[in-house]
Amino acid sequence: MKLEYQRIFKHWLRKARKSKGISQLVLADEVGYDRSYITKIETTALSINYHTASEIVSKFDLGLIIDQDKIKEFEDVFSKLYIATMSIDDKSVESCHDYIEENKDEIVNSLCAYKYRLSILCYDLYKGISYGDDLISDLLKIDENGFFSNEDRQILYNLIGYHHARKRDFDTSHSWYMKSMSIDAHSLGYAMSAYRGTVRILQGESYVSAVMMLGEAKNIFKEYGIDQKVFDCDTLLGYIASKIESHKEASDIYSDLIERCKVNNYRDFIRFVTAKLHNIIDLQDDDEVKTMIRTINRDHLAKLDLDLCCTILYYYCKKRDKANFQKWYDLSKTLKDDRLNRGLITLFRAVIENERPQVVVNIAYEVIEACDVHFDKTELSMLKATLLDYWMNTDMRKESADLILEVLYKIHIDRYHQV
Repeated sequence: MKLEYQRIFKHWLRKARKSKGISQLVLADEVGYDRSYITKIETTALSINYHTASEIVSKFDLGLIIDQDKIKEFEDVFSKLYIATMSIDDKSVESCHDYIEENKDEIVNSLCAYKYRLSILCYDLYKGISYGDDLISDLLKIDENGFFSNEDRQILYNLIGYHHARKRDFDTSHSWYMKSMSIDAHSLGYAMSAYRGTVRILQGESYVSAVMMLGEAKNIFKEYGIDQKVFDCDTLLGYIASKIESHKEASDIYSDLIERCKVNNYRDFIRFVTAKLHNIIDLQDDDEVKTMIRTINRDHLAKLDLDLCCTILYYYCKKRDKANFQKWYDLSKTLKDDRLNRGLITLFRAVIENERPQVVVNIAYEVIEACDVHFDKTELSMLKATLLDYWMNTDMRKESADLILEVLYKIHIDRYHQV
């Protein structure tokens, strides 16, 4: 019998005996054991097996379900529920939740009683249900009594971390993720805490730590066959590779993600196409860029997304290819507007048309204002690269050059203060 189940049984036995007003001696006579044995069961770390526990339950009418097969059945459903929430499998989540609710009476009177409350927290967070902090407080009391395994504790702490993240209390959230990872158990709770904790670490630009944590999480997700979370880890690894300007590695990761999107119909296919295109532009691999743009054009992908169209326009602006720029610029005007991308496209057009520095600077400030300097890495690098390229390849007076440098300095300082 698992250690946490032994603790639950001993607690349940002591509580039931006292509620019935029965002494240890009477109980020992009733079930056919020495009093000293009953005392040891209740008060020491004496190990107890399912057979002994079942005998005591049946003779004492304890009302606790000990049956191993039933316990295993309940455990499997709890595990499937947690995995389904990670896989974003709504059908499986609801199926597991329905089973748990239909069998609630048996579950709460079994050795799995406390896992029931943990499953409710898991389901509520997945569904976005607001329940307050009472359930978490109850679960932490259960944890203090040692009624959870290390694996369950990791899951509990991870869910508490996620609860605080939803409340936008990211420091508290991160501390719970780290607490979850400090427990000695190689479980899904550890993997989810490593995956979710990476976001806070990235804000401090601790890229090596983030890559190590994602690698550990990814390996555990692979062991459990949770493809969606393996995919999510690779998405973050691609983002990190791009952020540290390891463009070849990022391009390879995004190529793999694109292929997996095609096979599994994952969301965000076009986002990965855009990310890959941006990285091979920065690699200055013109042949691959042109091949990819031809594929995008053939599959009509840019007609669906202004981000992607903006990245293509960025490339033709860099190359001063006015003919192709105009073609894609005309297409961009047919797409759903957003202020940031539209501002960047206007900037690219001003640069390719060799507008005066003051015009370019004014547009750049409008772009900065459009996103309050909260750039993604891609948008930031496109803005900086375009301004630098314009500054280096345009004849201008010192006063005009200083205007461009002033914008670049503002981007750098504002970005620094964000971190």
